[in-house]
Amino acid sequence: GYLPPVAVAVALLRRDTAGIGWLSTVGGRFRGVDLAWGVLVWFIAIIVQAVVFGLVDGFGVPVSDNTGGLGDDSVGTDLIVITAVAAVLVAPLVEGFVFRGVVQRALIARMGTVPGVAAQGVLFGVAHIDPVAGVGNIGLALVLSGVGVTFGAAVVRFGRLGPAIVAHAVFNAVVVALVVSGVAERLVERVG
Repeated sequence: GYLPPVAVAVALLRRDTAGIGWLSTVGGRFRGVDLAWGVLVWFIAIIVQAVVFGLVDGFGVPVSDNTGGLGDDSVGTDLIVITAVAAVLVAPLVEGFVFRGVVQRALIARMGTVPGVAAQGVLFGVAHIDPVAGVGNIGLALVLSGVGVTFGAAVVRFGRLGPAIVAHAVFNAVVVALVVSGVAERLVERVG
């Protein structure tokens, strides 16, 4: 499902940035220090997620998850590996490029930095809804919008996608590890 938006984004960028280098235009430069900055951005995203979740839960808004039963015993190892690769490698690269490299860049140019980053974050949150989850999608979209805003702010702060992509990869890796190991389910049982 990632191929169409990436193809359109690359075509538009090549057209709009002829001779400039479309990848560097969206902040595609990566530096080794982005690994360390990415871990810091991940930590900040966890705090933002917790705060937004607390607010959403406090107002009684239902929150679903979007892990699709990955922790169920019936899920085969091959599906877990494919999902982990998609979540930890593919999604951070593609979503970082599309949401923060292309969409956020365009929104900031039209709306300004703060509204552009916020709008990108909301679009990022909405993109993660699960049609099967029903009203729980409201809380999920709100929580992930906060995470998307954090990643977007990192791109603005550092002027490149690297730290946000690393943060997104770590974020997803931790979620996959918690769900597959069963730790997430045990935490939910204790809290709920």
